[in-house]
Amino acid sequence: MVEIDYSEFDLLRIQGINEFACIKGCGFCCLCQPELSNEELRELRKDARIRETIIDELVSGRKGHGFKMHDKLGACIHLARRTCAIYDKRPRFCVQFPFHIHLSKRAQVTVDLTCRGLWQDEIKKREREVEYVRNIRENAKEVVEKYPKNLFKQYYNHAKANYESFEENARYEGVFVSEKVMKEAISELIPVVFSEEGIAKIVKAGEVFPHIEENENDNGKDIAKRVLESNSEYEVDELLYEALLYTLNVPIETAPVYLSPELAWLIFREKDGKIYIHKLEEDGRISEVKDTNLDVKDVKFGLEPKEKEML
Repeated sequence: MVEIDYSEFDLLRIQGINEFACIKGCGFCCLCQPELSNEELRELRKDARIRETIIDELVSGRKGHGFKMHDKLGACIHLARRTCAIYDKRPRFCVQFPFHIHLSKRAQVTVDLTCRGLWQDEIKKREREVEYVRNIRENAKEVVEKYPKNLFKQYYNHAKANYESFEENARYEGVFVSEKVMKEAISELIPVVFSEEGIAKIVKAGEVFPHIEENENDNGKDIAKRVLESNSEYEVDELLYEALLYTLNVPIETAPVYLSPELAWLIFREKDGKIYIHKLEEDGRISEVKDTNLDVKDVKFGLEPKEKEML
């Protein structure tokens, strides 16, 4: 039997995230293309309606089976007015959302925090729009238990073998750092990530020694010390500004999509120094939201929203 790691749920509980609700009219998760397993393909192809919507190349360009999407930017072809038209036959990828099962040398369940239904204030605010409310830990366990045990074990064994091969190659190349040492290093660095100086040092260290080699006597504190001793001339606001500009100018098909309080799908873009907000529709059409543009240079970064404009 494969042991499942649910430790992330302990951290979420401390943050006050205990429940999950599916909000009517959201459909945000349907912007992700579901990849279909061979077992699901056999079943779904029995339905002529669904069979016509299955493709053998994913939006990413990778080979694999999935549902057609509305253009490159739109939602799943089976989403109509923010409602799934094949809800009772939807694939495992959709059934288990917002949970993700990660397989390597262990099996771990994590939660996709982009899901609006995880935030308790949203559940209370949209009480009439909520289809159900469930305990996230119990819900995650139900998702895993419904997974065919023979398939789960097969996938796990395959992933574990690949991970062990990767680890062996990393050791051979001299760039392997154990999980234990990395956790120690991260624990040591947590206090400084909330300061501008700390962030600058971490970024600088990533450039100076991007490939950290673990010496026989190394521990996490040694690695953290090397990071903290690095000299950085970076201004954090400059780094964040560069990151903002990059995000606002990536190809439109790879641009991040945000969910507004009104459940609209929004994309932020930059043109001539201004930030424009575009609305994404199910069918992939994009319209510019008028009179909501901001000047990129006016955006301020910080932890004090009362004193600075936050994006």
